[in-house]
Amino acid sequence: VRLILATGGPGMVRAAYSSGKPAIGVGAGNGPAYIHHSADVSKAVSCIARSKNFDYGTVCASEQSIIVEKSMEQQVRNEAQKQGFYFMNTQEAGSLAKLLFRPDGSLNPKIVGKKAELLAQMAGFEVPRDTKILVAREQEAGPTRPYSMEKLCPVLAFFVMEDEDAVLS
Repeated sequence: VRLILATGGPGMVRAAYSSGKPAIGVGAGNGPAYIHHSADVSKAVSCIARSKNFDYGTVCASEQSIIVEKSMEQQVRNEAQKQGFYFMNTQEAGSLAKLLFRPDGSLNPKIVGKKAELLAQMAGFEVPRDTKILVAREQEAGPTRPYSMEKLCPVLAFFVMEDEDAVLS
């Protein structure tokens, strides 16, 4: 095993972290999708789209972020755009981030289960009518980075790592 992906309660995540293997641990409902360089990119993106768009992302098991190696970035972006993903610019992502979470850091219930197009309108920008998922480029994860948090709507973070070792470390 080269990587453990642990989703669930604190005990499961703690066990994964103490296993001695690289681990990505998330609480219930904040799972990442790592698109490996050997993946069928079209199929991987399609699966993520289907999962994240089902019930407009309210299922806590749906992906919250996509992680790719730098060499895969453009291929994944191109395929995702073909399949209705909209990669927000910095200003749009900032506007949406303010809408997603309240000042105290809790999720804004007004965004839960809303269509991507409606979320964009609520944040003050327009997207193509066929937009299924809004995507924000993110540099790091943590409590001050809203796109690394659970978002119960069709919104994803997009992380680009230098290589597989960086993804797994």
